[in-house]
Amino acid sequence: PPPMLSIMFFAWLVAGVMIDVTSRKQDESMAELTTLVYEHSRDAMVVTDANGIIITVNPAFTDITGYGLDEVVGRRINVLSSGRHDAAFFQAMWESIRSTGGWEGEIWNRRKNGEEYAERMTISTTYNDDSTVRCRVGMFSDITEKKRREERIWYQAHYDHLTGLPNRLMLQQGLEAKMLYARHTGAAFALLYLDLDLFKEINDTLGHAKGDELLRQVAARLLGCVRRSDLVVRLGGDEFCI
Repeated sequence: PPPMLSIMFFAWLVAGVMIDVTSRKQDESMAELTTLVYEHSRDAMVVTDANGIIITVNPAFTDITGYGLDEVVGRRINVLSSGRHDAAFFQAMWESIRSTGGWEGEIWNRRKNGEEYAERMTISTTYNDDSTVRCRVGMFSDITEKKRREERIWYQAHYDHLTGLPNRLMLQQGLEAKMLYARHTGAAFALLYLDLDLFKEINDTLGHAKGDELLRQVAARLLGCVRRSDLVVRLGGDEFCI
């Protein structure tokens, strides 16, 4: 053909192979971002099938549990079970997952080294087009230190730091429970108040360290005189209540 026709034909061919790849590039960028989040998240992620068989985990999962990917793939998620929770706990969890697709709460699990730890977990479910379960995704963080701080704060608020006995606040709660039980059953209970004679003199002559030791000895002896169902309380100073 004449030269001009050849140029026009080539130009038409070049124009014909041009396609818009914007959408594909956006998908690739989103997939790369998702992978970065998955790999670098501080929260552990675990993906299972509909029956709780582990498909994959992220590096944070290994950091928290001690289990590597190759050690858990193909195993059930209960490989982490600590044994703290009863059957009713897990039954309620799975009822929520099956009915709503998700569950959120706190659970105690066990690391590979045998150490128990607390985690805050969120479970969600993804579905296929036919509404069957595609996979379940669990995300959790280690809240063990937070739980221990809460336990320490609760203990300090309810127990005497010197003797380890319940304090005045625990006495109030215990009395309310005893009185409620007595009203409902007609049972009776006894309430004893006592203090130590000449305790100030002991502190003044022998020192506060000896006085503290005496209080600890009194607490131990009182505990040895009652039943496990009874309550021995240090009200403060040298005052006790049973």
